[in-house]
Amino acid sequence: MQSYAELMSDEPDAKARREYADQVVRQVHGIEAMTREVLSFLRGESALLATQVHLDRFFAQLKDALGSELSPKKIELKLDLRAPVKLRLDESKVRRAVINLARNAAEAMPSGGTFTIAAWRESERVMLSFADTGSGIPEALRARLFQPFATHGKRDGTGLGLAMVKQVVESHGGEIRFESAPGKGTTFTFSLPV
Repeated sequence: MQSYAELMSDEPDAKARREYADQVVRQVHGIEAMTREVLSFLRGESALLATQVHLDRFFAQLKDALGSELSPKKIELKLDLRAPVKLRLDESKVRRAVINLARNAAEAMPSGGTFTIAAWRESERVMLSFADTGSGIPEALRARLFQPFATHGKRDGTGLGLAMVKQVVESHGGEIRFESAPGKGTTFTFSLPV
């Protein structure tokens, strides 16, 4: 948001200033949504506003937002949508969960890398995976990874991100698991009912 505000202040072209202003407004809306979600999580609320979502469209829109955040960090974003899938999801909650995972992945790849989002169907489940090529999750953190306030080595982290991700997945009737190897990265997988 700060970067767009700085660009806007020096931009002589009115159309470009409007685009920067629109980005600032979108960021403010994102912060408001995140604040509401954190407060809801802390209150134990998990109400969903689920709608029918086409995952290819959902991830295409999300790719734009994530790409602008990951590209400057030399992180390549890949989408691997193996089949057209429709699900009933609370889009804003799932979007926030994916953004949390992407930001964690970016922190695990300070020199760059790849973040891959994949989706496929297995019988009556839809599988979503989010894989990074980062440093992996420290062994000491793994047993409490999804607990509130579990954090490791993050100066500004609250330790709520993965706890919120787990709550979002479970509120959709799903399950979450992860695999991680030191120096090889981490993959989070959601298993959601169709």
